[in-house]
Amino acid sequence: MSVTIKADFSRLDKKLSAGNFKRARQVLANQVGADSNQFVPMGPPNEGALRDSQMIAIDGSELSWNKPYARRMYYGLEGWNWHTPGTGPRWVERAKGQYVDSWLKAYKGGLNL
Repeated sequence: MSVTIKADFSRLDKKLSAGNFKRARQVLANQVGADSNQFVPMGPPNEGALRDSQMIAIDGSELSWNKPYARRMYYGLEGWNWHTPGTGPRWVERAKGQYVDSWLKAYKGGLNL
């Protein structure tokens, strides 16, 4: 006795295509950027300039804040006084603590899963 099994993975292959992964990265990067930006210090030197400098790579592979002082602000120093309540160093990690579940949901949505 023999058994023949046929499996059609075409729908799965389409969901796991390179284009879907690229779209999922873009959706995720946009969500991470939006959720993180609320924790980015407003200034000085220019009120809101650091928040406004957020850049997302077209393929969603990189998220950055592009001001000369962004790195210094991101890592901060002990004892710094953050003028805007709720903001401070390591803003992506702070957002991750609150929004990681929605980030996973956004990525899955980008993959159409």
